[in-house]
Amino acid sequence: MIPRDYASAYPFNTSGRIGVPPETHFIDPLIALSHVAAHTTTLRLGTGINLLPQSNPLLFAKQVASLDHLSKGRVLLGLGVGWLAEEFTAMGVPFAGRGRRFDDYLRAVKKVWSGVEVEHQSDYLNWSGFKSYPLPHAPSGPPIIIGGHSPAALRRTVATGDGWFAFPKSHDELSGLLGQLRDRAAAAGRDPATIEITALWRDFADGMASLKTYRDAIGTPGPGRSGRQSRTPARNSCLTIALTGRVNPLWPSPCGRRAGGRCSARPGGSGARTVPARKYAPSSPIPGPWRRPR
Repeated sequence: MIPRDYASAYPFNTSGRIGVPPETHFIDPLIALSHVAAHTTTLRLGTGINLLPQSNPLLFAKQVASLDHLSKGRVLLGLGVGWLAEEFTAMGVPFAGRGRRFDDYLRAVKKVWSGVEVEHQSDYLNWSGFKSYPLPHAPSGPPIIIGGHSPAALRRTVATGDGWFAFPKSHDELSGLLGQLRDRAAAAGRDPATIEITALWRDFADGMASLKTYRDAIGTPGPGRSGRQSRTPARNSCLTIALTGRVNPLWPSPCGRRAGGRCSARPGGSGARTVPARKYAPSSPIPGPWRRPR
């Protein structure tokens, strides 16, 4: 939903406004991806950012597991806490404490996906003595991509995320946020190269030359350097969106269809993007070799 008037400030641009009218179509991502899954066989099915604190966590766990089961493990699950207080009010969910609610819900959802009898008692939930099937395709569940720029979002990415979804206003902001993420990962004893990065490319008005600044923010390969993060720019010439090479069709695309690439449909507030031909994360349920997307 988009209110006609709202006091909440959109955190991902300088205006503080969403930038689209209330009549803009935002199709529910899980429903949209169910339609896409029924007509494809290898396309990865990635959401933008699902607002987990607004959801009924048991229903959400069922829906995601069902989609991942039916699509044979193609779901990439983007999650965030939300910013629009008016939307929370309309949903009948408290806006305050949404971060704590998110953390608790994610722990509970993963229990539902485990296949064992669920026991989860907290300030928000009282679950006991049930199972929910089908399970996600992979025992670890779908890859979790955490969205947001706050310190709490970066903390969650390091602690529980397979990837991070950034909405930078510029490559300079992206560079600073990546530095914070790497510092947090190092402090937690996690290799930053295990965190996949997706970022919007908003400097397209400057042409293809601006892509180099995004590559530089992430780091290009050089002597003695290794890891998925540094290799990606060299391996995918269509790397138009920061690290993962995803292309948002709402923005101009310089390359069109890529030879040998695997695509990812990502409906929701952040549009759809394509993903390069490689595993999404070490726990990816879809093994290589990669094939042309269908």
